[in-house]
Amino acid sequence: MLKENRKKWKAWVAAGLGVCVIASGTSAYLKNTVGEVQNVITVGDIKAVLEEPHWNPEKKTYLHPGESTEKDPIVKNTGLNDEYAFLEICIPKRTIAIIDDSTKIKTDKESRELFTFEAEKGWELVEQREQTDQKIYVYGYSEILKPGEQTEPLFRNICAVNYLEGDLKGDEVFSIQVKAKVIQANVEGENLSVIYRELLKQEQADQKGESYV
Repeated sequence: MLKENRKKWKAWVAAGLGVCVIASGTSAYLKNTVGEVQNVITVGDIKAVLEEPHWNPEKKTYLHPGESTEKDPIVKNTGLNDEYAFLEICIPKRTIAIIDDSTKIKTDKESRELFTFEAEKGWELVEQREQTDQKIYVYGYSEILKPGEQTEPLFRNICAVNYLEGDLKGDEVFSIQVKAKVIQANVEGENLSVIYRELLKQEQADQKGESYV
């Protein structure tokens, strides 16, 4: 019978940014990183912050493959206008085998996401993109945020997959990037997918220094 690998992951968590994980045999712990919490893109005359209210940067937590850690990204409207909120999550991928949770049998090696999460009620998946080394998810919040209001967490924890020893390079760093994007609520669109595409168009125009109509 195959034994489940209990190799530890050394990890750092930055509020509002993500999890950086090193696949390593040394002792594992989580700690806060410094100066990387501003990760919000705004379109229009609006403001927002990206927070993780239940992450405790002072607490050291041991994390093994197959285990989860609390992580709860939210978006808060800190401006004066109503807005739509979106969260983009980038999950790293590698070619690995895992132990199936139900059968406890080793699977074949294939390109897999290294972390999993479950979106909470109120968030709608509006886009997902596969890339060679990561999968990108974009979720939109179903309710308009009025000034001072905040979203529910997109998810409440991140779970590391139960990978096998040797499939990941020692000391390789993996990063879960979390990015918030918000747009003024008076934008036209019958659903969140259309509103998100409008946000991207305005974002591109802003980056070029152009006006968007």
